[in-house]
Amino acid sequence: MGSFSTLALSLIISLFFATPFTIEGKPFQSPPVTVNIKNTLKGNYQLTVHCKSGDDDLGVHQLSPLASYSFTFRPNFWGRTLFFCGFQWPGSSLHYFDIYKDIRDRQRCNDTLCLWNVDEHNICLFNYITKMYDLCYTW
Repeated sequence: MGSFSTLALSLIISLFFATPFTIEGKPFQSPPVTVNIKNTLKGNYQLTVHCKSGDDDLGVHQLSPLASYSFTFRPNFWGRTLFFCGFQWPGSSLHYFDIYKDIRDRQRCNDTLCLWNVDEHNICLFNYITKMYDLCYTW
């Protein structure tokens, strides 16, 4: 192969690996995602939230009525990031939910912000298409 062909091939390979997989100048990093959980329980109840991933325990948080708790992370390159939370309020049993599942949520959360409301019956994700909390899962 001639020197021009070798140079051209090297340039094409460099552009392929540098451009699509680089975000903010850092190779193989996804943009940060923020998960926000809001207490929308009726009856003025405090909501206890405890979120974890396979690597991180985010601790226990007490949310007064209409208060929110947020955390931010970078999803892994392979698209397998998972955070799960336990939810409890007075008079209820402990409820678990996968609050961020990359394969389910990356597109639905507009790539960077997942907004959740928690009440006695459901946990609902803000839908960026309808502009409503209408992507709901029952306990």
